[in-house]
Amino acid sequence: MPIVARMRSSKAVAIGCFMAMSGCIMAAHQYLRQDRFWFAKAYRGAANGHEEHTVPAACRQHVLAEVKKSFYVGLAVSVLKIVLPRTTLLLRSPLLLCRLLLARFDYGLLSFITLYKALYEANSCWLAYHYRSFRSSAIARSAVAGTVAGLAYGCFPKYLLFTFPLTELVELAWLVYMRSERLPKPRVIRWFDRCVPVAELLYTASLGLLCQLRVVHPYHVNRYWYKLMANGTWGRSDVLAQGYANVLFGC
Repeated sequence: MPIVARMRSSKAVAIGCFMAMSGCIMAAHQYLRQDRFWFAKAYRGAANGHEEHTVPAACRQHVLAEVKKSFYVGLAVSVLKIVLPRTTLLLRSPLLLCRLLLARFDYGLLSFITLYKALYEANSCWLAYHYRSFRSSAIARSAVAGTVAGLAYGCFPKYLLFTFPLTELVELAWLVYMRSERLPKPRVIRWFDRCVPVAELLYTASLGLLCQLRVVHPYHVNRYWYKLMANGTWGRSDVLAQGYANVLFGC
């Protein structure tokens, strides 16, 4: 369908979907009060979230400190992304490695990691300070701030980044469902949660999706992942990708 094809290729639609997933993820993080890997963290110190957000001076200091941390993390990730596949250049030609760092540095990834945290923390501060309803509801505040923070996806609109919150959101939805006392849970559901490792199943599905991208849509996957997946699958991912290409092009 032309509409579906246009939506798949639309950057605005992708950003909107990422914003929606980001808001749901941050709300779930705040509800669960768990430390999970994401680009911002929930606050577990107070019953209604981060109380320091109600004082403007403390709020500014808090936002600057958190953004600085994210900037350093993004800088380290962007540098390691280039250096790790080329560790031999550290001894053979450090000058060439420095040139590669300047030429191939991923400013989009650094901007995304930094801007996401900045938007989330700044909006959390603003909502907590100006609106009493959001001040008393950390979950609602995290949902709104997380949605706005999803705008940072525009700095790094990559397919791999978009697929990450999909499995994360499914796992969080399951955890919220099992944690909530208001939602009914039949015996079958309780047995399934007790006997089946949902997190491992989702991790396997994510790995399978990554392998499928590597084989069928290699242009969506960075070359660094090629080497990582080849090492993790004993070279089978490269063999599958080559075989699929031969079938596709009739070689």
